[in-house]
Amino acid sequence: ILVLVALGMQFPTPKPEISLQAETVGLVLGFPVSNALIATWITMAILILIALRIRGRSGDVPSGLQNLVEFALEWIFSLCQNVAGKNARRFFPLVATIFLFVILNNWMGLLPLYGTIGLVKEPGHGQTYLFNSVDVGPLKVGLMPPGSQPEAKAEEGEKDKGKALHEAPPGQITGAFVPIFRGASTTLTTTVALALVAVTMVEYFGITSLGFFPYMSRFINIRRLIKGQFMGLIDAFVGFLECIAEGARIISFGFRLFGNMFAGEVLLLIIPFLIAWAVPLLFYVLEMFVGAIQALVFALLTL
Repeated sequence: ILVLVALGMQFPTPKPEISLQAETVGLVLGFPVSNALIATWITMAILILIALRIRGRSGDVPSGLQNLVEFALEWIFSLCQNVAGKNARRFFPLVATIFLFVILNNWMGLLPLYGTIGLVKEPGHGQTYLFNSVDVGPLKVGLMPPGSQPEAKAEEGEKDKGKALHEAPPGQITGAFVPIFRGASTTLTTTVALALVAVTMVEYFGITSLGFFPYMSRFINIRRLIKGQFMGLIDAFVGFLECIAEGARIISFGFRLFGNMFAGEVLLLIIPFLIAWAVPLLFYVLEMFVGAIQALVFALLTL
C-alpha cells in the first residue's frame, strides 16, 4: 500500500472533467451516437449472446455459464413469486430483463475501458490535453502521459478561442479527450427511457388484468360524475392525484438510478485524483455493491 501511495504521489492522475451529458462520439445516418448509447448497445449484445449460448448448449445438468444464469433467473423468479403470487410468471420477463440490463450496465461502467479510451478531437470540445502521438499501423494513437493536466485556455480576444496557447511539440498532439465508452446508467437518457418502459408496462398490465374501464375508474369515476354525486367530485380529485403519482414514477425511477450511479462515477473520478492508486480500489468494491442494489431497487419498484 505504501508503494502504491508513493507511486500515486509521483504520477498523479489527470484532473477529472465531469459532464452530466453524454458526449457525442460520431454520427450514424445523421443520428448522433453518444458514448452512453454505445455502452448500452454493448450491454444488449452481451445479454443476447449469453441467451443464445445458453439456449444452444443447455443441458439437463447445468454447469458453468448455464449454472450461473439459471441461478440468477431462479432467484429473480422466486422474488416475483413472493411479491406477485400467481402473476409471477407473467411479470417475470420484464422484471428479469430490467434487473439484468441495469446490473450489467452498472458493472460494465467500472471496467478500465470506460472513460480511458476515446477520441482526440480538435480543441474546443472540452478540456485540452497534450498527448504523446504513436502510430499503430494506419492509425495515429494519442497516449495521455501520467500526471497530464489540462492546458490553459486561450485568452479572450484571440481569433480561435478553442485553440491551445501553443502548438504541440514534435511527437505530440493537442486536443480534447472524448471517451468512447461511458456508463449508461450515469445519463438521464438511459434511466428515463427505462422508467418510461417500466411505467408503460405497469399501465398495460393494469388494463389487461382489470379491463380498460374498470382500470380507468381509479383515475375518474364517470358514472358518479354523470349522476352529479358529491363522491364523484371526490373521486375526480383523487383521480387527479393518481395521474400525478403515475407521472411521478417516471421521475422517481429515472432520477433515483441516475443520481446514485452518476454520484458513484464522480466519486471514482475524484478519489484517484486526490489519493491515487491505492484507496480507489475500496470504492470500486463499494460501487459494485451500489450497482447491484440499484438494479434490484429498480426491478422491485417495477414489480
